[in-house]
Amino acid sequence: MSDYKRNHWVPQGYLRHFACDPEKKRIWRFSKDEGDPERKRIDKVAYRHHLYTPRSADGTRDTSFEKRLSELERFFGERPWEVLGSDFVDLGWQPLRKMIALNAAVMFLRNPRALETTRAIHDRFVAFYKSVPELPQAITLNGRKVTMDPGDWPAFRDAGADDIKRNWIEIIGKDAAALAKRLIAMRWAVLVAEEPVFITSDHPVAAIHPSLEFKGVNDRQTSILFPISLTRVLSMDHEMTEPDGQYYAAPNRGAHINLLIWRFATEHMYSSRPVDLVLKELVDEADRSGFQFL
Repeated sequence: MSDYKRNHWVPQGYLRHFACDPEKKRIWRFSKDEGDPERKRIDKVAYRHHLYTPRSADGTRDTSFEKRLSELERFFGERPWEVLGSDFVDLGWQPLRKMIALNAAVMFLRNPRALETTRAIHDRFVAFYKSVPELPQAITLNGRKVTMDPGDWPAFRDAGADDIKRNWIEIIGKDAAALAKRLIAMRWAVLVAEEPVFITSDHPVAAIHPSLEFKGVNDRQTSILFPISLTRVLSMDHEMTEPDGQYYAAPNRGAHINLLIWRFATEHMYSSRPVDLVLKELVDEADRSGFQFL
């Protein structure tokens, strides 16, 4: 579309590797909250209107970030990604590792959940500083002193939805490279299923922690799961005493991994197989492992 109205936060090129039809145009979708499984067109899932195209002061849409994302997403249609999803490649090869890490970092940061967090932080700041008699000259964030210019306060206080969206996009641009470097430094392993069983979700790069809370990527107990294909899931963790770049067989037809992918989804599961089959495997695995669905 000329104005890039429909912005996908899970790239269509990525989702096509989990399609349920030979033409790779449709996928099974199932919500945590309501409704029955749906066989949806891939171009009609995981998108919001103008998610990455905020309106400028002159009323036009700024499409520059969406265009940059489109360039990055080409990787999901290229040969290296295809081979990664079906073969045993060298995960230590730096060009490939860097490209995977950058795409994973951007996919993690570009999720609408992060935009909602940015908006909530803004609202808390405004509510707090409206309650104090005088604006501070500096604040401490995560142990770092940040100098504040009171002259910027009116613009910050009165920021609208497009202003907050522009700030979020700027954060993605600044943080993606740093997050990618952290991911590159983690231990990588690929979990392999003998049959095409893995699912993905609307939050495909999932930070897993035993507490079920996000503790940050640098937390020693945090691991990252990133479904690559129907038979491959990339795992990144901090178990540096274990060998890097290994391939391991996924136990129980990958049901345990699918359970984690589904647990950490924002709302939707995406699958190449009928959802009833997937759900039965998840319930059986939860019963076997003593898990509870929350």
